[in-house]
Amino acid sequence: MPIAAMRILLTWATLSGLYLLLVGQASTDELVAAVLTGAAGTALSAAVRAGSRHTFRLPPRVWLPPVARALAAVPKDIVLVGWHLVRPRPGTGVLERQAIRPMGHDLAGHDPASEQAAQMLAASFAPNRYVVDLVQGNTLLIHRLAVQRQ
Repeated sequence: MPIAAMRILLTWATLSGLYLLLVGQASTDELVAAVLTGAAGTALSAAVRAGSRHTFRLPPRVWLPPVARALAAVPKDIVLVGWHLVRPRPGTGVLERQAIRPMGHDLAGHDPASEQAAQMLAASFAPNRYVVDLVQGNTLLIHRLAVQRQ
């Protein structure tokens, strides 16, 4: 099977599976919706890829560190936010600044915008924080709902 066909099949399967995961049930109606939603997303992805002169590929050494940090923070943040929701304290959220870590500047075809996007998405992944803004192109302004007490 050609690589392009494998990519299309993998995109369709991923989008259909994600739809079912987010819906949380596998009834006949939802399976049909997953197939159609996956097909629509795959067609849109192929159209964007065909019409774009730019690829947004990042090597794992660029995207893996922020994603790994985000995944590692999830269990702790779930407990922290859960405790915060059980015992709410108004006005306990804080704004923090986090520098974007340049990682791929020595790579051929380095794309700083893709690197920033990957770090912004990773920073918003954990349930206790989300990116509010990108300040001056190199600093993320992050809102934290619950702050861990020392």
